[in-house]
Amino acid sequence: MLSPPCRIIALTDDRRQASFTERLPLRVELADSNQHVLKGLMTFRSELAGRINLRVNETEAMRRLLINVDLVMPFFANQDEEIDPQAIAPRKRFPRKGEWFAYKEQSRLIREVLRDLPDGEAVPMATIVKYAMRKKGFDPEHDRSVWRIFYQKLICQTRAMWVRGSVEKIGNGRGVTWRLRRIDQEAS
Repeated sequence: MLSPPCRIIALTDDRRQASFTERLPLRVELADSNQHVLKGLMTFRSELAGRINLRVNETEAMRRLLINVDLVMPFFANQDEEIDPQAIAPRKRFPRKGEWFAYKEQSRLIREVLRDLPDGEAVPMATIVKYAMRKKGFDPEHDRSVWRIFYQKLICQTRAMWVRGSVEKIGNGRGVTWRLRRIDQEAS
């Protein structure tokens, strides 16, 4: 019979079974044959610590750069304007390169669908997804897994465009429809 790879011993004051609240730290005894596991864990920990140090160094360099930017900003501000760098909120999201769409392609596809609509008409997200799938060479009726991916990506982009004010959301829930924002409403 093979011996277990490690034996865990709970150390207590009087060597009896301790309750959860009075347990002392565990000691793990490794068998000689499992020293390679320990070596692998030590190597992995070393790599993680190296990555953390690299990130710390990058963070410190960015903080130094941020201090320089904060010091230079008042030189370019109006004389009556006071700038508080701490009041400037950090940017939360950064665009990521996707594997399905090129840069700004999602916005372009959404605008193409919405631009061709008659004035005042709106379309559901399914229409935009079908159009995008056909443009990319997929069959929207048979590729359901691709449909889900396109739907998730395009609905996120459409919501971001709605937050920026370039499209209008009409309705809520499953019956929501989308259209380009009408400029004549803005002027009045």
